[in-house]
Amino acid sequence: MARYMNDEFKPPLTKLLSRKEVIAKKESVVTVYVYDENGEELSQGSGFAVANGLILTNFHVVSGGSAFTVLTSDGEEYEIEGIVDYDLDLDVALLKPVDLLPLKPLRLGSVEMVEAGDDVVAIGSPLGFSDSVSTGVVSAIRTFELEEGFADFIQFTAPVTNGSSGGPLFNMYGYVIGLVSFGFDQGELNFALAADHFKEVVYAYARVPFYQLPVIPADELPVYEDGSEGEPVATEKFHLEEPLVDVVSHPVLPILYGIDYSNHVVEINYETRNVRKIALPLPAERLYFANDELYITLLKGEHSHYWWSEDQQGAIAIVDAKEFRLKETFDIALDPFDIVADDRYIYVSSGSGQHTYIKSYDRFTKQEVGSERIDEASRIEMHPGKSMIYAITTNTIPIRMSVYRIADGQFVETYTSPYHSDYDLKPDITISPDGKYIFNDAGFVFYAAAQKSANMTYAATVEPFSSVAFDLAQGNVYTARDNKVTAYNSTSLQAVKRWAVNGEIDYITVHDGKIVLLTKEPLDESGMKVPSIQLFDPV
Repeated sequence: MARYMNDEFKPPLTKLLSRKEVIAKKESVVTVYVYDENGEELSQGSGFAVANGLILTNFHVVSGGSAFTVLTSDGEEYEIEGIVDYDLDLDVALLKPVDLLPLKPLRLGSVEMVEAGDDVVAIGSPLGFSDSVSTGVVSAIRTFELEEGFADFIQFTAPVTNGSSGGPLFNMYGYVIGLVSFGFDQGELNFALAADHFKEVVYAYARVPFYQLPVIPADELPVYEDGSEGEPVATEKFHLEEPLVDVVSHPVLPILYGIDYSNHVVEINYETRNVRKIALPLPAERLYFANDELYITLLKGEHSHYWWSEDQQGAIAIVDAKEFRLKETFDIALDPFDIVADDRYIYVSSGSGQHTYIKSYDRFTKQEVGSERIDEASRIEMHPGKSMIYAITTNTIPIRMSVYRIADGQFVETYTSPYHSDYDLKPDITISPDGKYIFNDAGFVFYAAAQKSANMTYAATVEPFSSVAFDLAQGNVYTARDNKVTAYNSTSLQAVKRWAVNGEIDYITVHDGKIVLLTKEPLDESGMKVPSIQLFDPV
């Protein structure tokens, strides 16, 4: 699909329409649904009718799909035969329905029909809500350099979000002046590819009889990526005083908790930018959030292969997260390495003694309840169902995973992964919030299954990462590595988009659809790096 800027296709301006007259054109806008080879829905986006019964959308909307349907504004669903043409660089695709649809083609305009300050209307299916209308103004006309040349984009303020991609941007003459493509930050910094770059190819296919239009087999289509370097993204940011040793996020509130280099537990509200600190009485290493409390490991010695179990000691600090105050500390007969908790019990793995113990403690009595053998310095993760704890070694060759089934603070069964050196693992794991998958930083994904025969078995591979976050309500998994964030479809685990930020990413989480990053960012040309919080909206 070529790009063109040709006055031959610049339509004459007619009379201005009322806002309601422009909005009435939603009858030509569709919701695009994408399915895998098993008929499972992968994603959805927006599209609109153009000449010869074709549907125009973004290529990234349909990327990775094996089958497609469209839902019209009157609630009728139609099958798509396939993709007639596409441009990966411009992120544009032309879809051919199985049969001609009863949709009126929209008129395609030109970037020259608008200027900064003009009113515009966007129509699409944000978050799956079909026929959603938003209004705004043109902020600017931008020319971006793509891999294969330059393209004009209309920057506009009409709010859009996930699912809006592929929808039309109208001027007040009722012409489609752009294809809604991407956005940054707060939803008011959005961009639409100018219609000049796709309308000539639309008109070229308009000359071919509809039922003679060829389609490209789905398995011959590339998978959309924004390039290995990622799309540069503007972020909100603010600096922190000190780096953090460990960090966790509040499951509901816009708050990060961490342990800083001065041995404080730190509360960071990244909306208000308010930071609070509590000094800890002993060196702290790991923390875990549960039950509106923070559980923090406190060390009384260095981890060592030769600090045997009978001599180990350490402590646990408990912080009230609601009031952000240190409630209490208590001693344990263990060198604490990692920590998790359920509704009643705290579980701690040992950092010393080679073949050592994982122990459980009653949150209220502080008494040891149960113990089981574990390799020293094992990271542990609580399954969301709170019936299993997964562990992964950090200093064995090969690195190994195992699982502990728990009940009332007792370890009732333990077994290791079915694999031994089959996968070159890294020493960290994260379990998806739905409890379905175990993500290893090396990029391997395993099932977290109730059945022993299926538990910890291979599921998929993604790119290696340093941190992972989940927005399953929107069907997204986000990974971070170096300065890049990659979005994956949570069902297919196929990469769909990538962004690049300024700084090295240590931690990623998601709050209200917005990506939140803890980074080390270059301060100046001296090369000194400072810890920062960065946020952006992955529209």
